[in-house]
Amino acid sequence: MVDTFSIDNFSSSSQACLDYSELDSTVSTSASSTSSVSSSSSSSSSSSSSAANTRGGRYSGAVFTFVKTDNGWESESFIKASNAEGEILITTAQGRQQAESGDLFGTSIALSKDGNWLVVGAPGEDSGSTGVNGTDQENTCYYITKDPFKYDDDCSKFLQESKRLNNGAAYLFNRTNGDWAQTHYLKPATRIPGSAFGASVDISDDASTLVVGATGDYNNLGIVNNSTLTESFDLNLVNSGAAYIFVKTDNQWTQQAFLKPEVKLANYAFGAEVKLSANGDVLAVGSQFESSNAIGINGNPGNTEATSAGAMYIFKRSALQWTQSAYVKASDTQAQDRFGTHAALSDDGKTLTVGAHRKLGVATSQSSSASSVSREATGAVYIY
Repeated sequence: MVDTFSIDNFSSSSQACLDYSELDSTVSTSASSTSSVSSSSSSSSSSSSSAANTRGGRYSGAVFTFVKTDNGWESESFIKASNAEGEILITTAQGRQQAESGDLFGTSIALSKDGNWLVVGAPGEDSGSTGVNGTDQENTCYYITKDPFKYDDDCSKFLQESKRLNNGAAYLFNRTNGDWAQTHYLKPATRIPGSAFGASVDISDDASTLVVGATGDYNNLGIVNNSTLTESFDLNLVNSGAAYIFVKTDNQWTQQAFLKPEVKLANYAFGAEVKLSANGDVLAVGSQFESSNAIGINGNPGNTEATSAGAMYIFKRSALQWTQSAYVKASDTQAQDRFGTHAALSDDGKTLTVGAHRKLGVATSQSSSASSVSREATGAVYIY
């Protein structure tokens, strides 16, 4: 029996909470969506990002868009989610203060090639909806003293026995005639608390395929090539991570696949980085805390001898089915390198670059008494 269990990947307990306030008059609401979009044509729009006069409160998040004109780069729009919420500071039964994170809308962003489709991740979002375009206006909580999980669907026991879900969301926006409007609201297929769905996002050039990373996921599943998932969580896999694939057909978005690596372990944060090829058929997924000491391509992932060395995984789609095609490690794997924190994939999916920002380096010393010195976290980039 679990006495108290809490998944809280995105709390900011050191920050104070701001009251939720009404929308400022400089921010307009799109007719086709309840998301907030402010145009730069308003002379006062530059002040609309202030937490004091914007819906949502602290850590609710926002996105700013800019366009290049004959006069250079100019601010275009200020975008909020349709259900923006900020941080809540609570006092526990033990008298300690802790923060329930805001939605963190804008943690991840990606644009289609023509710049008219925008996908935005919000890994702290809390609604209990699943799939595409569910209800986004009501939070769901979970009881921290129940085993197995029990949900407090209307958060009636929030601040007493339950915490907000923090399983995340992603939002899709389309620009028409210079105006942005929210068109779709995406959620993971299960309501597992702390999934952090939206930690990373990417979209294909033609905006027909998108991917969402969920670094906190702990479903005990492999690759699932459909939109239906059984809620099969395993607390031994907390923060192992996952990636969700969505596809558009006749302007309708559906989940196509759920991806996990062949070897999944707790705290690997698979899904921290996601990159699609131009046509959406090749996907690279980063797992910055993966800990095997394998080297190069398709080594043995079954050990934990190099803590947080990191890894990348390549998946390919053929005949609508996704499979893992490669397991990529650094050529000189070392613990704490965080290989896979950031990556880039070429349009044809045949060239991959991977960052390892904590890589230990050696630099030549300017001192005549020493030929070289170690430099911690100098970082490195690998090209495949």
